[in-house]
Amino acid sequence: MSHQTFKAIFISDLHIGAKDVKLDKLFKFIKEVKTQKIFLVGDIIYRNCKRDNRDLEEFISLLKAKDCELIFLWGNHESQRDKMPYVLESIEFHNSYIYKIGDKKVYINHGDSYDSKDSFLRSLKYVAKRTQVKVKDKKSKANLKRKLHRFLKEIAKVLLHNNFAKYMALKAKKNRCDIVICGHFHIAKNKKNYGIEYFNCGDWISNHSYVAHNQNDTLTLHHYN
Repeated sequence: MSHQTFKAIFISDLHIGAKDVKLDKLFKFIKEVKTQKIFLVGDIIYRNCKRDNRDLEEFISLLKAKDCELIFLWGNHESQRDKMPYVLESIEFHNSYIYKIGDKKVYINHGDSYDSKDSFLRSLKYVAKRTQVKVKDKKSKANLKRKLHRFLKEIAKVLLHNNFAKYMALKAKKNRCDIVICGHFHIAKNKKNYGIEYFNCGDWISNHSYVAHNQNDTLTLHHYN
């Protein structure tokens, strides 16, 4: 990674607390990146993240040690606010945020409100939840259902991403913004919809991606290697 200094970076879907998350790359990135602001665009934690998760505590310490402004946004994995990890309890979260780049406005939102709007996605979730798996061992049954749920989520990502991008572009337009930055779908993408520039931060499970506000007031999508 080049040691370019950014005005801001936007990262989402870290899912700290999940078993398959590789934190070494995330922590290395945070230590190396030079920026004035860091936006965490939802799903910082995994839904079942322990209240005293040490990896999360280390991550927050790394963030606070940097000489930059931190802006946190709610994601669907932070929805159980009464069970939030202790280290996040004193942090102010935003449902959405409007950020200015020159004369343009950027609408920042995780994007999980889309889930309640799309009937096909709701149907997939219902199938995953209700599917009967004939396995005697309860642990094996739970693992199979978890794999099925992940498989259906991957199908949903591929089939519904264009609809999601249009939905987020229209939300930005409704808020009189020119650009939208979101996450949720774990697909790092930059495209145009309805005259709105759409950026999806991707995730830090498989993409290791982020959006950057450069010194020349452009936005670019990056993958950290």
